[in-house]
Formats: sequence, C-alpha cells, structure tokens
Amino acid sequence: MSPYEDTANDLCFDARFQPDMFTTLCFKDASGQQFALAPFHRELQAFLTANRHALVELPRDHGKSSLICSRILWELGRKPNLRVKIVCATDAIAAERSRDRKSTRLNSSHRT
Repeated sequence: MSPYEDTANDLCFDARFQPDMFTTLCFKDASGQQFALAPFHRELQAFLTANRHALVELPRDHGKSSLICSRILWELGRKPNLRVKIVCATDAIAAERSRDRKSTRLNSSHRT
C-alpha cells in the first residue's frame, strides 16, 4: 500500500468518529471545492457532540444548513435507526431541507 493510500485510509477511519473530518472529506462547497471548516464550525461540532439537544443560531451565510445537514448524515451513518426532525422558519423550508438531504450524494472516493 502506498503512503497516499495509508493516509486516505487513516482519514476515512477518522471520519467515522469525527463529524468535522467527515464533512471535510465527503462534501464540497458550491464552487465544487472541498468543504473548508472555519474554527467556529469545529467548535460547533464539538458542542453538538457534547450536548444531546442543541439549538444552533448563527447569522445568515455562516454554513449552518450545510454543516448541520452533514452532521445529520454522519449521525445516520453511525445510527441508521436514528430519527431526525428538521425545524426551520416554515414547514416549506424544512421540507426543502429534508429533500436536499435525501438527494445528497457523498463523494464516492471516500466510501469504504
């Protein structure tokens, strides 16, 4: 196995236990680049890990929806029977977010 394969395997293994790593490895931003997390995104992930119930409030365009949706997919990957309720300003927005999550395709190069 090459050093690159070792590194890729290590990163994939880490992504199973670290939601921020999962997001970085498996999702792309609107421009098609690897999703880059800011320090507050990592803090938010740590907060969500430490707290079973949480409310996330941030200004517009801070990546809340993308981050939380990747977190939901990470949680479902670990616990397939988990039930999730997406709550938004309106039922229509929540339904749209739910449809977006159902249609999400993970970057297949990182599947194991």
